[in-house]
Amino acid sequence: SGINPFTPTICVMSNVSSQVPDIWIGHMDDVRYVLNTLSPLSTKKDANVNVNISSTGFRVHFEDNVGGLSGTATIPFDTWTGFRYDQPQEEEFGLKIYPLVECLSLFGSSPDPNSSTKLQMSTAGSGNDLVLLLENSRDVFSECRIKSQLPETIKLVNFRQHPIHVKIIFKSEFLREMFSELDWSLTHLTWSISDQAPNIRLETAGSTGTGEVEYPGVGLDGIESFDVKQPIKFKYKMKLVQQALKGPLNVAQKSQVRINAIGILEFQHLILHSESKRSFLTYFIKPEDDDEAQ
Repeated sequence: SGINPFTPTICVMSNVSSQVPDIWIGHMDDVRYVLNTLSPLSTKKDANVNVNISSTGFRVHFEDNVGGLSGTATIPFDTWTGFRYDQPQEEEFGLKIYPLVECLSLFGSSPDPNSSTKLQMSTAGSGNDLVLLLENSRDVFSECRIKSQLPETIKLVNFRQHPIHVKIIFKSEFLREMFSELDWSLTHLTWSISDQAPNIRLETAGSTGTGEVEYPGVGLDGIESFDVKQPIKFKYKMKLVQQALKGPLNVAQKSQVRINAIGILEFQHLILHSESKRSFLTYFIKPEDDDEAQ
């Protein structure tokens, strides 16, 4: 798709200019499509991510080097109003996610569709800035430049390398209510999932106590599908589960939970921006070492 240039009446421009031609330009009629997808990743001011651009879309890979969490935010090419990528190979570079989300939030995020902010993002490739042009409904125009850096060494999880034992699709609102019953101040969460009742058991534990909730896998409006190939029981760090749920569940409509044979827990959140525009947030969490599949 072609990119329609903005026609601002007020310009706040960066002092930095580039003579290198852009290899990618993406245009959104509503900045919230990008902001809602990336803002859950902005939990630490110094967090580095890798941006990956190809003909299939815009991806951000992230990893918590300390705790065993990694994942990808994906905005497919057809979710963009305009998307032009001029390279035969994918392009990858690093940047800090916090200033990117701050720039995307520059004009706020009003739910009123008549006051939406337009966004254009572009880059000349690795070693060059990621450039954001924003225009709000009052024709105020601003440019932000995010300095790129060398990509991090992020080991992407090969989730399908091991058999998938559990696959559950939740309505995100139901999953949020389900986890609101847990005590997030505790340190560990154990998932027990079986084809026998109770199908889903969540157990929390920590220095201040324990807790437990149980749910059936069928017969609930908030669970769209429940598929168990083999019963499982694995323990995870609560802070990582919280990171994979707290922000994403505020913007997602559906959330898929899968657990493979070695206990890697996947949350994939579907964010519907409109009937045909969608993006995805996928998190992988490694289990604690002292647990084995049962």
